[in-house]
Amino acid sequence: MEELSMLILLNIFILCHGLRDNVALYKDSRQSSTHYESGSPGSPFLATDGNKQQVAYQPPFDQLFCTSTITNDLTCWWAVDLGQEYSINSVTIFNRLDCCSKYVRQMIVSSELYSI
Repeated sequence: MEELSMLILLNIFILCHGLRDNVALYKDSRQSSTHYESGSPGSPFLATDGNKQQVAYQPPFDQLFCTSTITNDLTCWWAVDLGQEYSINSVTIFNRLDCCSKYVRQMIVSSELYSI
């Protein structure tokens, strides 16, 4: 059986010490590749738009709700630039519930000091 690599993120919430707000909300983000579904991109900003929708919208599926990289992207990644340094308390990732949840596995969350 062929192993597929793909990263699908619905939304990411990053909470910091002393703050109750999601510091990743509407921040600049990037990903290793972009999967196109029916001609529409699974753009990285969909992971920081605040939408916690975890199941595809009903047909005609014209409203995008998650980001995804292309299938077989062997080094798939997603990154957000928070704009400044924060002391991070928690990172919450919302995964799809209707399909594709198997693609978010063996995930590594790390902090790096560089601009994306």
